[in-house]
This record gives sequence, C-alpha cells and structure tokens, in this order.
Amino acid sequence: MAETSITINDVVFVVDLERPKRHHMMLNNTPCPLPSWISKASAGKEESLCLQIKSLQLGSISDFLSRALQPPEPVSVQNAIEYLMIIGTLDENENLTVLGRNLSMLPVEPKLGKMLLLGAIFNCLDPLMIVVAGLSVRDPFLMPFDKKDLAESAKAQFSARDYSDHLALVRAYDGWKDAERHQSGYEYCWRNFLSAQTLKAIDSLRKQFFFFAQGHWSG
Repeated sequence: MAETSITINDVVFVVDLERPKRHHMMLNNTPCPLPSWISKASAGKEESLCLQIKSLQLGSISDFLSRALQPPEPVSVQNAIEYLMIIGTLDENENLTVLGRNLSMLPVEPKLGKMLLLGAIFNCLDPLMIVVAGLSVRDPFLMPFDKKDLAESAKAQFSARDYSDHLALVRAYDGWKDAERHQSGYEYCWRNFLSAQTLKAIDSLRKQFFFFAQGHWSG
C-alpha cells in the first residue's frame, strides 16, 4: 500500500508476505502473474545480481548462486541469464560484453541501464535519467484515498496532452527542482500531491547517473 500511495485510516502496519504476483517470463519479457514464495534476497534481483557475479569474475552464475544460503530457483537464474543474453549484456559463453561491463557498474536493473546508454547515444540522456531514477525508486505521485480526484487532476496537469506517465514525472521533477531553488519545495509537493522524500531519492539517483555518464560515456 505504501508503494501505491493508498492511505487507509487506522492501518499502522503492513505485513509483506513475500508472495508477489509479478514473475516474468524472461525469454519474451511478458508478465506472468503467478504467485509464489520468494526470499527478500532474491526478490526481483536475479538480473542485476548475475551481472555483478560476472563483473567480479566469480565463475558460473548458476554454480555460484547454488552455494548461497537461500539459493534462488534454478529456473529463475537460467531465465535471467538467457534474458541478459537477449539484451546483449552476456555473450553465448556467459561472459560480459562491453555493454554488460558498463551496466554492471550502474545501480539499476540492466534493462533500465540500457535505457540510459541509449539516452546518451541519442542525446536525450537528461530526461531519461529522471525517468530511470523514478522507475528505480517509486512513483512520487501521491493518491490519498479521500482526495483521489484532486490528486489525479494534479497529475493530469503534468501529463498535459501527452498521456505519458514518464513525461509527467519529468515535468513534476523539473518543477520541484525549480521550487527547491526558491525554497518552496515542500509547498510545491503539497500543492501537487507529490512525495518530497521520493523526489529527493530520485534526485540523488539521478546525480549518480550523471557522474557515471560523465566519467564513462562523455565524448
């Protein structure tokens, strides 16, 4: 409920049963909402973890993860490896490609890291850094249960006629940065149903992307 910004009166604690309906068929990247029990260590982390294992030269990904205290299911690991091959971060021998070496240094999922690289190539890195940071953190748009209509109207102003959540995020972030320069960031967030904490987290991650791009992708 915290991630979807739903507020319910008198609810103090939320128990995460670690049984999400968000597995993916990695080979075609098609969502398959099948519930299953997972550990916190392996939840949604297989892709990035695989690249880290190869960047540290720890040998076979499957063999290394099988020795973990709570090893992920072999099929999940194999699907992650095959997906990384499809997007070009691993070659057919499970070795890191040039793309894979670059993405292994980024604190985001490989597919989001590839978005950043393509943004640098096509000279649209600045807005993509905001989009990827937002996708990596959480949605900054708040939807209070008792003010949902007002919140949706506020978000629609950022979407304008583009009907794009990504462009709405970029505009909301840019507006917040401008408000911060005038010491009115919290007022801006309150007026537009935005989470100041989330925007600060997005800003921090964006800065990491910026410094990485300056050091590795400039020129």
